[in-house]
Amino acid sequence: MFKVPPASVNTQTAPPSTTQSAGGGRGWMKIVDRMMLGELRGPVISGIAMFALLIIFAAVLQEALKFQIKYGLPNSLMFKWLLLAAPQFIVLAIPMGVLLGTMLAIGRLNNDHEIVALRASGLSLWRVILPPLLLGALLSVVTYWGNEWLVPRSLSALTRMKNDVISGKEGTMQRDRAIIPIYQNDEMRWALLADRIDGQELTGVKLLYFDPVNDYNDYFLEARRAQWNGSTWIFYGVRIVKLQESENSTAQDPQASGSAAETLPDQRQNDRVILEVEEAEAPDFDIRPGNLGIKAKTTDELTSRELLATIRDTLRRGDKLSSPVVRELRTKFYFKQSIPLTPLLFVLLAFPLAIRSTRTSTGVGFGIALLLVLVYYACYSTCLRMGTSGALAPALAAWLPNLILGGTGIWLIQRRQKQ
Repeated sequence: MFKVPPASVNTQTAPPSTTQSAGGGRGWMKIVDRMMLGELRGPVISGIAMFALLIIFAAVLQEALKFQIKYGLPNSLMFKWLLLAAPQFIVLAIPMGVLLGTMLAIGRLNNDHEIVALRASGLSLWRVILPPLLLGALLSVVTYWGNEWLVPRSLSALTRMKNDVISGKEGTMQRDRAIIPIYQNDEMRWALLADRIDGQELTGVKLLYFDPVNDYNDYFLEARRAQWNGSTWIFYGVRIVKLQESENSTAQDPQASGSAAETLPDQRQNDRVILEVEEAEAPDFDIRPGNLGIKAKTTDELTSRELLATIRDTLRRGDKLSSPVVRELRTKFYFKQSIPLTPLLFVLLAFPLAIRSTRTSTGVGFGIALLLVLVYYACYSTCLRMGTSGALAPALAAWLPNLILGGTGIWLIQRRQKQ
């Protein structure tokens, strides 16, 4: 049990005018702070490592093994995959590890009556919790740095590696049931659907073309298969259908517009089917095979600044704040600001929960920590969906879990302080 020095008991009653008593008080506080941080260090690090390994083996390794089976990845690429994916889940594990470590460390001090001894010396719970809060604040800074700098870069590198694998640079490109939007000048011009992409050959092809000027020129191409000849795709068993029919389609001059759809032969003036041949090329569709497998950046790979730029660009193109795309981007932006505070708030919640009037085992603290993690991430997932769907404002959806955590923690500490 931690022994309270006799001098420390008098720090609340002795006059603070003397240099000796003030120096003794500061020295006593340093001992308390060092003791608290020393107790927290081991459990917090162990908790972060445990949760990170569990998530990595449960999520990352499973996806990596699927890629290895499908594309025949060597072990070196598997190891690189795990290294690039690890930062995301280590950052995710920091709040969970802080919660578990705080519950275990403070629970042990409480069972040994050392928290009681500190309070008997005249310290308030807010002064006792100060070192854990400082540790939580430090880990919040680490979490913010990880989310803003480390995770986007590691995920971008992982995406490039996946693209190399899919495009054939690190293996043979093979994809089943592919749906790929293709953009030109920041506008979607094509949407490719294929039953299978195998190297330079497509099977079960369906291709949508969107004219940037006239919607009546949009068309749908269906083909049995397509083959890349080095410069363009040759489609076999082709059937092309106009998606819309102009009001004066029968009188329309097919040479009046230079769009891609109108360069196709018009065989049936009064029908939307404009071409049925065994072999044909799709105008302007010269997307190389390697680019078909490219995965676009996800919001997890964007920093806050990049998310803001994306939101501004989306609004500039005509979308409104209430549009689903803008709502999702804004919700993800606000969550990037709120998530780094969770280590600090978990300390605020875990500390009063670990101070109980009865002695409890380590297993109880472990169970409470796991329950709190599940409740928090269920709340996080619910608020994320409500923010993206429009049921809650994006800012409120992102900060609501933190408000619940912080409010509950402060209320519990106040209750413990009065006991």
